[in-house]
Amino acid sequence: MADFEKVASFKSAESFQEFLQKQEFHVPFCTDLSGELKLGESHSCFGKTIGNRWAILPMEGWDCEPDGSPSELTRRRWLHFAESGAKLLFGVEACAVMHEAKSNTRQLTMTPAAYEKIARLLEEMRRVVDEKLEGRLTESFRVVNGQLADVHRGIGEMRELAANVTDLKKVLGNVKTRGVWGEVLLKNILAEMFAPAQY
Repeated sequence: MADFEKVASFKSAESFQEFLQKQEFHVPFCTDLSGELKLGESHSCFGKTIGNRWAILPMEGWDCEPDGSPSELTRRRWLHFAESGAKLLFGVEACAVMHEAKSNTRQLTMTPAAYEKIARLLEEMRRVVDEKLEGRLTESFRVVNGQLADVHRGIGEMRELAANVTDLKKVLGNVKTRGVWGEVLLKNILAEMFAPAQY
């Protein structure tokens, strides 16, 4: 019997990379997780663009009905996949094509009796994803509208300030007015620092 190394036996990314090289598997991956992660970036593959690099590959479930159709537990699990934010869901989990081929009594089975329930579940997953997307878009628009309102208020304040500066420039444009204004300011400064008899 062949010896297989368990994933838990790799205590570092480097030890896993060494194992891959020994097995002549060429799988590049990032070992430095201190910087900005790329998981949120889109990725193009086989002519399709995936919204982010999170993917779900459901494994064989043990929570279906005895007839092989999805149960409420299967539904909940699949809807969690849809809500997760992962942009790639690899098909469906491992399933049998007939009852005699099941690896466990609660495995999903692709039989005509289960097709309709599976199709409804997939449609529900699509709705969940669409609702989540719509919710994110609505929230994004709300945030952008708030930011635009702040910018609009800021522009209004800048216009008001510019008008005040223009008015001040008009007032201080006359030499005589500037001199009188300077005298008033000087008097106020001196009044704060000295007694009336001192100046």
